[in-house]
Amino acid sequence: MSTNRCDSSWPKRLFQTLGASALALSLGAAGASAQLSNGNFLPGSASNAPTAVWSELGVNNNGLTPQLPGWTVSGSGIDCLMLSSAPTTSTQMCGSNYGATLTQTPGAVPGGYTGDIVVADAYTSYAEAITQTISGLAKNTAYSLSFYYSGAQQAGFSGSSSDYWQVAYGPSSGTNTVSTPAICIPQPASGSLCTGDASSSAPVWAKETINFVTNSAGTQFISFLAQGNAPANEPPFMLLANITVSPVPEPASLALLGAGLVGLVASRRRKRREA
Repeated sequence: MSTNRCDSSWPKRLFQTLGASALALSLGAAGASAQLSNGNFLPGSASNAPTAVWSELGVNNNGLTPQLPGWTVSGSGIDCLMLSSAPTTSTQMCGSNYGATLTQTPGAVPGGYTGDIVVADAYTSYAEAITQTISGLAKNTAYSLSFYYSGAQQAGFSGSSSDYWQVAYGPSSGTNTVSTPAICIPQPASGSLCTGDASSSAPVWAKETINFVTNSAGTQFISFLAQGNAPANEPPFMLLANITVSPVPEPASLALLGAGLVGLVASRRRKRREA
């Protein structure tokens, strides 16, 4: 009498093997982990965080030193920090020192985000870029730059516009430039190219992902500049949150993991037939 040696322990062995493969992949990714600094826009030390304001940084940082750890600001326009991850109509757009609030806000940043939000005027005279050079990346390696963005109108104003983030990235400034889909305020009727829900005048949070490959230096420059057709003295503002940079899984590694799964299943079937 033959004995079935393929007992119910095989799923455990299967997942142990897959787990080891996944661990190997994750360790490989960790070896190429991105060194993005302060992608959730925390405003410096705990001692100044409750009242810190990042407002009109080219002119006045309201005592926040450094202005925003990890980031550099170019220009003298209006970029500021909202000390909230879930803005409401009573949330002060640039902290207590600025005093202004927003209307038509998009609500909480998706994904359980708990950081702060950059608020930037898209009008040409007030626009200023925030930049960072990310170091410590693996050389000649593919990465994904992801972030959430939206828009909101300043309370007391009623101007409408179609605004977006202009994102520059590459080994140095100006190497590559792309623009996010526009956020319109108020949200127009269906059929427009704006990101959002045509059934509501409120904007929404949208996620954008940009893939890039590092050079032999293993560094990457990134820049965010609010742009659009916002009229002078009639905001809306653009919002930015939860910037992340992560390695793109290598197709060969994923294919190897898939091949291992197929092989284990095929082996199991053969043993069952032999039994």
